[in-house]
Amino acid sequence: MAVTHPTSAPTPAPVGGPAGSVPQLGMRRVRWVRISVSDEGVRAEVAGIAHRFPIIRPVPLHWATTLIRAGCPYVVRRDPPAAATD
Repeated sequence: MAVTHPTSAPTPAPVGGPAGSVPQLGMRRVRWVRISVSDEGVRAEVAGIAHRFPIIRPVPLHWATTLIRAGCPYVVRRDPPAAATD
């Protein structure tokens, strides 16, 4: 089941967050959020539908947080630390 973007949420989204930038995201629907934690840092990606085609797009972490709080399904992926080479 797809979750619509937080612009349709009953509570207003913060200014400058995802609700004010839906055209820049370029998606009609957001299906899920993936947060990847690795040695290089934390990344967030959003999977959804753009026009009629599925798309995965990197987003800022605060957008991902807003989508998760709005009820969008999410997964957190922790990459193992890089092997030490001598």
